[in-house]
Amino acid sequence: SGFVKMGIERYHTGTYLAAWTPKSERSGRWIRKVCMRRIAAVLLLIAAAGLPSLAGQTVTSPVDMGAKLNAQYAALPPSGGRITVPAGVYEFATPIVFGVRGKPADLVCEGNKSTTLHFTGAGVAYTADWGNDHDTHAHWGMGIHGCKFLGPGVQTASTAIQIGGKNGAEGWDGSGFYVMNFGTGAAWYDGPGGGIGGAGAPVFSWGTRMSQCGFSNNGRAFRFGASAGEAVLFDHCQISNYDTPNRSADVVVGDAHNEITFRDVSFDSAQLVVRDGEVLCDGCHFENVTGNTTLSNVVQTGGVLTMMAPNFYEDFPGGAVPASFIEQSGGTLSLYAPYFAIAA
Repeated sequence: SGFVKMGIERYHTGTYLAAWTPKSERSGRWIRKVCMRRIAAVLLLIAAAGLPSLAGQTVTSPVDMGAKLNAQYAALPPSGGRITVPAGVYEFATPIVFGVRGKPADLVCEGNKSTTLHFTGAGVAYTADWGNDHDTHAHWGMGIHGCKFLGPGVQTASTAIQIGGKNGAEGWDGSGFYVMNFGTGAAWYDGPGGGIGGAGAPVFSWGTRMSQCGFSNNGRAFRFGASAGEAVLFDHCQISNYDTPNRSADVVVGDAHNEITFRDVSFDSAQLVVRDGEVLCDGCHFENVTGNTTLSNVVQTGGVLTMMAPNFYEDFPGGAVPASFIEQSGGTLSLYAPYFAIAA
């Protein structure tokens, strides 16, 4: 109970309706659910151990897939189109860049995340920078679907996905994809460009969405630059960190332009940091799955954070215990109907 109190005492701004249930009062059905989640987490950890080296997997083609996809993009009509990657395992050192203004492209991998794109190069593996299209929205819905991106290492300066650039990528949409072992999982461009305000003005990537996606064991899951702008949505995704104890700031929201929504997103041994902007967590799930962190689940130093019915499960039977559920030193926090579960 002292652990719960320690977390609740930090909610010194905004509104909260706190509710938690001791582990001893939970039903056997709920406990079985927790046990199954633990088993699943261990299996994921074991499976992930061999992925960075592609152990046991045969590369389908010796061709640099990045160079091949760039060539296919160049061959698309001026209005863009779809590029399909056959099921298999591919390596590429050449960054994939879909960056012609007014020419969006949908990258679709066959096999429902069984198709692996292993980036062995440096910098950004995939960049979408085909323009704002703020008036017609004709580019909306283009993005990545069904691909598994594997990076060169969490200690590298690599980034799996960059949304926007000097042109922007308004309405970018990704679903059913998986990102692992990059320095940064996904980043929104943060620099000057040819935006709506004219040459050199900041360019935005509004209305971007990621759904049914997974970001696991990256140095940082997301980096939100100023271009992220409004209406950025994560829907039914998992952000996890099973391999690095006490790794902080997996997800950082730090620009006044950021308006980010996390809907039914699981943060497993991953930390959310809010420094600025507006963030909505609707039905988010926070859990120290493998007992590998003593860091608070959520840290707020500024901005506006609204949490609707969040679930905090810090009941791992052994290992580390986070310092608090939410650590707040600034900004405005509104917390509604949270659920807290701690070890007996």
